[in-house]
Amino acid sequence: MPKTEGKIGKTINRIFWVFLIISAMLGLGRIFLLKPATQIQAEPGLALKRSVLNPVDWGQFDPDTGKSMLAARIKAQEEAVKGIDQWLAQTGKRMDQAFFGWYFGYFTQQKFSLLALVYQVGHWLDGDNPPAAQKIRENIEEEISNRVIRPQIAQMEIEKIVNQVVAVYTAHLPQHVKDIPHEYRLEKIDWQRYAGDIATLVSQVEANRQVPIGTKGIAGAVTGSLLWTTGKLTAREGSKSILRAAGHFLGPIVVVGIVGWDILDHYFTRQKAQSTLKQNIGDYFKAIKESLLFDPQYGIMTNIYQLEQAVVPQLAQ
Repeated sequence: MPKTEGKIGKTINRIFWVFLIISAMLGLGRIFLLKPATQIQAEPGLALKRSVLNPVDWGQFDPDTGKSMLAARIKAQEEAVKGIDQWLAQTGKRMDQAFFGWYFGYFTQQKFSLLALVYQVGHWLDGDNPPAAQKIRENIEEEISNRVIRPQIAQMEIEKIVNQVVAVYTAHLPQHVKDIPHEYRLEKIDWQRYAGDIATLVSQVEANRQVPIGTKGIAGAVTGSLLWTTGKLTAREGSKSILRAAGHFLGPIVVVGIVGWDILDHYFTRQKAQSTLKQNIGDYFKAIKESLLFDPQYGIMTNIYQLEQAVVPQLAQ
């Protein structure tokens, strides 16, 4: 019986130390994962030359015509705002349901910690490989693109909104304005830019825990060692066999304690981080709305301004 207990104790002890080693690796990976964003070399953006198309000043035209044309523009903008608000609401819902649950998941965060360690070792071995923080951010960006933005679908949804806005605009034009262009240019939106910006916001928020699991592991190792030593001394002094048997299970007891501590720490950190991130992304969505409405290259209202420019020659006759 003592031999059996000894074998069980050795096995449990090995499992305990393997767990501590993994905990230390997770903690080390977390250090690279949380590398300050300011230390990451961002790729320089491309310089874009955009010709700004200003709306027509209808105050320079006949009062009745100018008033009607301005009213048509206002109706079009109201339709555009409604469409973009609905699109952003759906996008925000996907962010909550499809991304936050995955990203803030306990095991997702542990996976990121291990990947960060692997990526950083790869970076040390080959300087051409990006550092861990950059690689993890790229992974997050890809998930946001696939789970939330969905570029191909988003492009079609915005094009549908543009068509609805143009229909509203033309329906409210004065009756004597007849020659409306049947074609207008729909530029492809840089959806990856939005996914990348959101990924940066996500990467800047600590989502895992306040106390690193490596620190918890060290605390557990010290506690386990003390308890194990106490158990052996007690056994030598002739204590009851139940105390000696309990000593063999100190490893799993400490492991369970560390995991429980880590899960609780992760949960409370997640609540704080998710609240902060929702606020930041909500603010960024306001910027996306402004961009989708008025960007000089692909903004919805830019199409309306183009139609206005096409109508002006008729009104000047």
